[in-house]
Amino acid sequence: MLLIAIPIGILIGILLGLVGSGGSLLGTPLLILVGGFSFYDASTSALFIVLVSSIGALVLRDKKEISLRLIVWAVALGTLGTPLGVLTSHAISNEQAKIILSCLLVGAGFLAWNGFGRAGMKGAVKNQQWLGAIAFVFVGFMTGLTGIGGGYLLVPSLILIYGLGFTKAVTTSLIVVIFNALASILFRVAQGVDFSAYQWAGTGVIVASALVGSLLGSHFSKLLNRSVVQRVFSILLFGLAAALIIRAFSG
Repeated sequence: MLLIAIPIGILIGILLGLVGSGGSLLGTPLLILVGGFSFYDASTSALFIVLVSSIGALVLRDKKEISLRLIVWAVALGTLGTPLGVLTSHAISNEQAKIILSCLLVGAGFLAWNGFGRAGMKGAVKNQQWLGAIAFVFVGFMTGLTGIGGGYLLVPSLILIYGLGFTKAVTTSLIVVIFNALASILFRVAQGVDFSAYQWAGTGVIVASALVGSLLGSHFSKLLNRSVVQRVFSILLFGLAAALIIRAFSG
């Protein structure tokens, strides 16, 4: 586990830095496919990875590039969905969870491939705040269920619905993801999760590696072509989704 923990963490962190909190999509599927974790263990470990690496990605970003009003709104609505997501994670099988996760990856890959949330689409569906409210609750639910941060939907929503620029949307989404991940962890603790059984050594190495990767990704985010990065990211998501489907039906 420790041998593969470093590359997994660095990859997650770099993508977090490059594409914002959408990079957290990789945590749970990689822990399942490469680390051999069960879905619930993977999603719980991914929450710690998302929490720490999102903080790392936030360090190098301009803290003035945030919308405090939207952070409060998104976190408040997200915490409505988070407990339901955690409870749902207890109620479904590993196979069902993999199918749900693969569908989520395909949807996120579609958004990334088609460039939803790019600067040219700023405010495209403005004044449809009810859509934003649904998105924020859904993100909280999926964070609680899958351990995935939610930047894949937060960034497009903040740009398309609320008219934020890309940089401001990414920075704002990182803060929302941090709070959603923390809420999910606390709710799992309240549910009596036995953390003593977790592979903390491997998870710790992934978290540390992701932190380093997120710093690198944030540094190079302004140097690389954003469209190309998103296309490569979407292909990776489609590949992970296919692998999860195969794993779900092969047992």
